[in-house]
Amino acid sequence: MLSSSELATRWMRATESESAGKSLLWRMRRSKKSSVALPACKGALAAESGAKSVMVLAAQQTPHSAGSSWLDILCPLRPAKSSDSPALRLPHTPFNAPMTTTHLLYLHGFRSSPSSAKARQMAAHVAQHHPAVTFWCPQLPPSPQAAMALVAQGIASWPRGAMAVIGSSLGGFYASWVAQHAGCPSVMLNPAVDPARDLARYIGEQTSWHDPAERFYFLPEYIGELQALDVRGRPPAARELAIIAKGDEVLDWREMVARYPQAEVRLLEGGDHALSNFTEHLEPITRFLQLA
Repeated sequence: MLSSSELATRWMRATESESAGKSLLWRMRRSKKSSVALPACKGALAAESGAKSVMVLAAQQTPHSAGSSWLDILCPLRPAKSSDSPALRLPHTPFNAPMTTTHLLYLHGFRSSPSSAKARQMAAHVAQHHPAVTFWCPQLPPSPQAAMALVAQGIASWPRGAMAVIGSSLGGFYASWVAQHAGCPSVMLNPAVDPARDLARYIGEQTSWHDPAERFYFLPEYIGELQALDVRGRPPAARELAIIAKGDEVLDWREMVARYPQAEVRLLEGGDHALSNFTEHLEPITRFLQLA
């Protein structure tokens, strides 16, 4: 198992080797004739991510020095530490003093994409009702290391006191990791609790839910990468909202509830893993995150 510092170094090298973790970012613009957000490509395809990102208000490429650690890129305000398990010292909003969110990150689940119903519904809601908010939903590569390196690069210049993250399923697991390191509020949608355990049976070739012609390999080493990202047992760094369906056919709702003892939990009777009624939760999420 790699130490935190070795993990950070490998992620940093992977990011640098592909032109600093290039991601496809989109500028959210509203048409004069329509309220539909119009994408305008402002970046290059992320090397392993395959191509898809939706809607960010201001595309940007974040420079970094070759000597920077991966954690320093994700948390630029955090003092550098040399130990394998550095203490986090991030400025973040007290739980009882929510601030307006101006930058919102959405992380999709395993085999999913920015084309998922929830990602598109969230993007459309932000575009229509909160056009000043920077919204980014990147296509995450299969490797958890590469996925978080891509996210780190994309949010490096975001204001820590005014950002938040939403994650669905495996994306919920990732969202908890991002929130822990960025000190930001988080919303988990039927979040994966132990993906290292649950995804072991998916090692091998997989297809994308939204494009069966798109194939990728889930490699054995990804299990260790998931274990390295597990932040269970740590107190939350900021406010948490968990939306959990008892009718989830993929994950155990009891395990999800137990995973987030300090979160505000919306426990749904029935429902499903995909949260097919997600539009009903857009306003509660908006209020929780205080979207600008």
